[in-house]
Amino acid sequence: MRPSGVFFRSVHILNPFRVRYPIRPNRRVFLTEEHVARSLVDGLDLKNSDYSHIVEMNPGHGSISRAVLNVTNPKKYILLEPAPIFSKDLDLLARKFEGVVQNIPQDGFNWNTFENLFASELKEVAKQSDDNLHSKILFIATLPIAVKGEQLVSQWLNCIYYRHWMQHFGRVRMILLLRDKIGRRLVSEPKGINWSKLGIVAKLLTDSRVIAVDQDSFREDPVTNKDTVILDKADFVPATSMYCVDIRPKRPEVSLIFEEFEYVVKTLMFLRKVPIRTNLRLLGIGAQEGMVSKCSEVVDLDKSASDLTLNEFIQITQIYSDWPLKPNLQSITRTGHSA
Repeated sequence: MRPSGVFFRSVHILNPFRVRYPIRPNRRVFLTEEHVARSLVDGLDLKNSDYSHIVEMNPGHGSISRAVLNVTNPKKYILLEPAPIFSKDLDLLARKFEGVVQNIPQDGFNWNTFENLFASELKEVAKQSDDNLHSKILFIATLPIAVKGEQLVSQWLNCIYYRHWMQHFGRVRMILLLRDKIGRRLVSEPKGINWSKLGIVAKLLTDSRVIAVDQDSFREDPVTNKDTVILDKADFVPATSMYCVDIRPKRPEVSLIFEEFEYVVKTLMFLRKVPIRTNLRLLGIGAQEGMVSKCSEVVDLDKSASDLTLNEFIQITQIYSDWPLKPNLQSITRTGHSA
């Protein structure tokens, strides 16, 4: 009898056999095509890298893992895969690369998983300065297609600023395979329909580059170029439009209080089509009167939030930071409003 709430789909993997998998709708997604994995990895330019430790979250059958291992020579390649259905393939990979590949059946959504890694497999990784990207550690993840995936990306971006999680080692590069609508927001530009808090924060903290997009998005997406890998929904189970983004953390903007930047962006983007002149009132009681004069010196107040550039959001945040009557952000977090 099939388990309740689960449907089954036949998938062609690496051999002529048809295998049946329980796939939970709107949750896990995994790449099945080896040639697509190789194309993705080719776009990452890893051949000249010197990564000693690579961590991959949700590798599924290990298609990307195999492609990465073919062009790199890490001391440790750590697989975080909690689903037992993939253990056979990953155990085979671990035996093929004995002493290098470690298949750890733990969930990357659990922060304790990384706490354990830092105390064991990654204990020998040294922290590096912010002058350059970390040269010894790489993080790869395939994220679920539910909202949980976007929430995790947002948390990971925050970790760049606060030097938490993987980013406590330094500026650790992240390769993310994620649903197309999340990818579009992550690399969005001002005035575009996908320009959002996620993209604004990503632009502040990272240099993000699109490696691959779904074929339906290629022509309409301004971030693509001739080197962009084209993906097909059928490359994934369940069939899903996906993006692959190469995220390279930058040095944080030291002149900003990040909590205030997040608050300003989130608040102004709540009414994204309303002119800033009117929208300022959402920042707190008296904000419209207290900030409008200085804001008019750095931004066209008739612009809407969706038309603001990253630099304009930074300038408004700096004005907000200097405003004597700004609300206590901790109280806003507790009550949900600034009144």
